[in-house]
This record gives sequence, structure tokens and C-alpha cells, in this order.
Amino acid sequence: MRALKLIALAVLMLAICRATSAIHDARVSADLARIWEQREAQRLEAVQAIHETEDSELKRLGLAA
Repeated sequence: MRALKLIALAVLMLAICRATSAIHDARVSADLARIWEQREAQRLEAVQAIHETEDSELKRLGLAA
């Protein structure tokens, strides 16, 4: 009977570890997605700033269409 209780306890501990791991993985995945979105937004802002700078420089030089 004692062996059965120990096996049940081990199975319970394994289930808790797996659940904790799944929660952690989901949090890490969400963090990575958020970081990716922030980086993409920053990249798009940088590209837009470069285009605006190029446009204003072309206008300054009288080369704008």
C-alpha cells in the first residue's frame, strides 16, 4: 500500500511539474511575441524616419518630384 501511495505522489508531482512547465512556456512565448511586435514597430518607425529624412533632403536639394 505504501508503494502505491509513493507512486501516486510521484505521478502527482510529475503532473504539477508539467503544468508548471506549460505555464512557463506560455509566458515565455507571450513575452517573445510582445518583444517581436515591439521590435517590428521600432523597425517600421526607423524606416519611416529614414524616408522622411530622404524626402526632405531631396526637397532641399531641389530634386524632389
